[in-house]
Amino acid sequence: MKKYVFTLLGLLLSISCFSERNLFSLVDSLRKNGVDSIIVLKVVEGGVWGTERLNNDTCSPTGYYEGVYVNNYIVWKRSGKCYFTKTHPCINYKPMLVDCSSLFLFINKNASRMRKEKIYPEGYGSNSVTWHENNVNTQVYIYLKNKVIHFKFNQTDIEKEYNPKYFDYNLQLRKMKFTNKLIRKLKTIAIGNEHKFGL
Repeated sequence: MKKYVFTLLGLLLSISCFSERNLFSLVDSLRKNGVDSIIVLKVVEGGVWGTERLNNDTCSPTGYYEGVYVNNYIVWKRSGKCYFTKTHPCINYKPMLVDCSSLFLFINKNASRMRKEKIYPEGYGSNSVTWHENNVNTQVYIYLKNKVIHFKFNQTDIEKEYNPKYFDYNLQLRKMKFTNKLIRKLKTIAIGNEHKFGL
């Protein structure tokens, strides 16, 4: 088993450049190598916020749409051990051994309920759509064997100012509780440089 883990890590380290475009290639590679418990957090910052992130990124990333800054975080479990990495257009982040048992315990306990939950977006039930120059979109993918739980929401969906009718309901969902739990966990991981935007 140790040989398998080292082979898997070697495969990941040989990938020359993780980016938004090959995020799901990484996920596919993990799944093809027998990893069936994977969590992906994708955070997209747009407008002025996204432009500031791009301008302040010391790596001068390419491959993003103008004014949009994307961060992808991946956690996976194999044989009771958890690993983490982050994708970036021009930085090769090494997989790190982390403690993520609480994340998968939460998923195992709440997966069925999470699949049934609905996040109500800002303006739900009305014909009007509000455009926001600055916004943060969050997407979560949870791969469990041959099944996937996928959900997404905008920051405005969970703020009273923009979504007074459903913001409180949304915040009580297991999907949202899991996302907050995941973000709190990622904040404790020493990624190794300043690229911790979006959390």
